[in-house]
Amino acid sequence: MEPCLNVLHGIHLIPSLSLNRGGNVELATGLGRPVLLARKHGLRILRIDEDAVTAAFAWMNDADDRLESPHDEGLVS
Repeated sequence: MEPCLNVLHGIHLIPSLSLNRGGNVELATGLGRPVLLARKHGLRILRIDEDAVTAAFAWMNDADDRLESPHDEGLVS
């Protein structure tokens, strides 16, 4: 846990979004991905422009490609 940096929220703790040294990348990806996909789906339900939604979440596909790339195996950026 780490302190929330939003001054409007007051002083409370939030889950740490960084991986500790030796962290499990697959676990972190597995926990974060469903939340991001739910947000993406929510934007589509609200009928936000599909091109804007695709552009906003394009980095997810890039991250998936880096995770699956054999030359980067074992590396965390």
